[in-house]
Amino acid sequence: VQLQHKIKQESEQFRAWKTSREKEVLQ
Repeated sequence: VQLQHKIKQESEQFRAWKTSREKEVLQ
């Protein structure tokens, strides 16, 4: 269960990073 939570947290951080990167590229 703890491992699943860690993976979920990392995937959310990656998604947030990807979104911010895309915004930088669009500007």
